[in-house]
Amino acid sequence: MLVICASANSFAAAQGEIVVFNGATLIDGNGGEPVNRAAVVIQGDRILYAGPKDEIEIPTISTVYDVRGLTILPGFFNTHVHEVSFSGGAEGVLVRSRLEAWAWEGVTTLRDVASPRSELILYKQAESMHSDPSLARLLMSGPCIEVPGGRAEGYNRIIIYSPEDAREKIERLLDDGADVVKLYFEDGSIFGESWNVMTAEEARMIVKVVHGRGKKVTVHVQEAYLVEKALDAGVDDICHSQVDEPVPDHLIERMVEQGVSLVPTLEMSNTWRPYLQMSWVNLRQMVELGVDVAMGTDYSYTFDIEFEIGMPLREMQLMEEGGMTPMQIIVAGTKNSAHVCGLEHELGTLERGKIADLILVDGDPLEGLSVLKHDLKMVVHNGVVIRDDRSEVKNIRRGMGRRVSGDR
Repeated sequence: MLVICASANSFAAAQGEIVVFNGATLIDGNGGEPVNRAAVVIQGDRILYAGPKDEIEIPTISTVYDVRGLTILPGFFNTHVHEVSFSGGAEGVLVRSRLEAWAWEGVTTLRDVASPRSELILYKQAESMHSDPSLARLLMSGPCIEVPGGRAEGYNRIIIYSPEDAREKIERLLDDGADVVKLYFEDGSIFGESWNVMTAEEARMIVKVVHGRGKKVTVHVQEAYLVEKALDAGVDDICHSQVDEPVPDHLIERMVEQGVSLVPTLEMSNTWRPYLQMSWVNLRQMVELGVDVAMGTDYSYTFDIEFEIGMPLREMQLMEEGGMTPMQIIVAGTKNSAHVCGLEHELGTLERGKIADLILVDGDPLEGLSVLKHDLKMVVHNGVVIRDDRSEVKNIRRGMGRRVSGDR
């Protein structure tokens, strides 16, 4: 039996009160079988233990939440959103309530992959927003990288004119604080238009610079043939399922070999049924051949589309209709998304040493994903309980541990 002591030696990196979530079913994000009668122990903002409750001795000096009947999972991600913290306008004003709304629904990490440079700079300077556990964690790309004559040239874009120009502009963007860099590969054919796409040399230069700074590159690709160009450049993930035709198996196999993930954004594809049908074709084949799929919806406050805020249930349901299992979808929204964000060593699974982002729901999400949105009971972000909707809070005891909600 593992004894977790309330001492400085029990977990050198952790400080603060020990909190135990006791008795829930554990889905840790790794994709394995759920653990019944589990416990998750945290101290400060870190996880000390996640596994069967019978294999640990709960510290006497702790707060213990009795969460029998609930299911505990990692906090979720949305890796494809836009302008979620920005009010717009020439000056730009950060909006805390939007990040609070996402965290409240258990989406504790967002990746914003196209927003004005001014927003990126403002947010990076907003220390109070970074440290507030009630707000979702936010990674930002700033503007997308595009070439003259490309899609929507000038709208949240940095225009590059050569590989050397790209190098200089990407260095400045990274100096501004960009967590990820987004490229635009789209030729306009799916809209009956003709747009320019950056050269292979320009794309490779950008990837070289970004990887040299320890960051990742994502690329917008909706035409199947441009997947090859993205792979040749060495990008880390592809935004959107391809909507024009099936991606050839040899390119999908290259995605697996190169570790390139897919963020399918089916909620966006769902705006036009033929796009969704082909997105499903490509999603099914990529899952079948072993591509890691992450969670992203293309949410924006500025699009004239009624996207779902918070827990992306509509995206999950579309993923399930496209052939993914509930467990695959949960892994997509947690472990795989953490990898896409470059945070796999800190987040995405409930394991010792990782940041304590977790949610508890009433019911079994493997039997129905809707419980993740409609039966969410608790949210913990950076080790802090920011939401507790359980109706029964009784038999609170103090002394040998403070036990919450009927633990006996």
